[in-house]
Amino acid sequence: MKSFVKNIKNLAFLALLTMTMGACEMSSTDMREASPMDNSANTGKAGSMARFAISGNRLYVVDDDEIRHFSLQDPAKPTYVDKMSLQDGVETIFPYGDKLFLGTTRGMLIFDVSNFGNPTFISNYVHVTACDPVVVQDNFAYVTLRNAQSCRQSPNQLDIVSIDNLSNPQNVNRMPMQNPHGLGVEGDFLFICEGDFGLKAFHIKERSRPVLTQAITGFNAYDLIPNNGILMVVGKDGFLQYSYDINSPENPDLRLLSKIVKGS
Repeated sequence: MKSFVKNIKNLAFLALLTMTMGACEMSSTDMREASPMDNSANTGKAGSMARFAISGNRLYVVDDDEIRHFSLQDPAKPTYVDKMSLQDGVETIFPYGDKLFLGTTRGMLIFDVSNFGNPTFISNYVHVTACDPVVVQDNFAYVTLRNAQSCRQSPNQLDIVSIDNLSNPQNVNRMPMQNPHGLGVEGDFLFICEGDFGLKAFHIKERSRPVLTQAITGFNAYDLIPNNGILMVVGKDGFLQYSYDINSPENPDLRLLSKIVKGS
């Protein structure tokens, strides 16, 4: 299935994907008891560029114009359930509670999966044609748009979208970026990969108004996963790990812990 490998840029990225699959060990009872809009209901973590995600006891896979889902009731034996056709240009998938947020070249699609894991379309947020991964925190979605050969000549920017009303998502802020790619959020911090321009950290205590607190350059950053004070970043040159202070009132204080250079 080509969607499984499209975004694997190098061996380091496999480490990010295994975090998602390894989380299948969570019991089905734990999955059912997680609260609907609490992201702890998601049983795995993956980068924002990922084309598959786990929510509850289901695995969801997107492939350009459709979404497939598999039952993980027995994690050792995933079973195919069904598929749904979508518009062309589906690129990424991000689970949050019992909702799925799909990034496409034309906008963000929102699905409800509370009905036994079966995706039900809620709404979409439309923007210019662009590459656009998405992550969610509380009642806000953060969408990066960038220009690239496959994304046409779209603006490089970050869209902040209110999803307080899931049936009618609204843009509430827009910030210029250099060349944004993958992104991730934890607590009051938003982290964004800027391609050849490195990595940026934003303070989002006021969710609709990110404030830049730190920028690190000198390497390519493609996608990332923030996980309890450890930020894993992958790019075309290799894999890096940073520590950050999740309890800091303003600055995460990113510090390099280790790196694996491609080809070393």
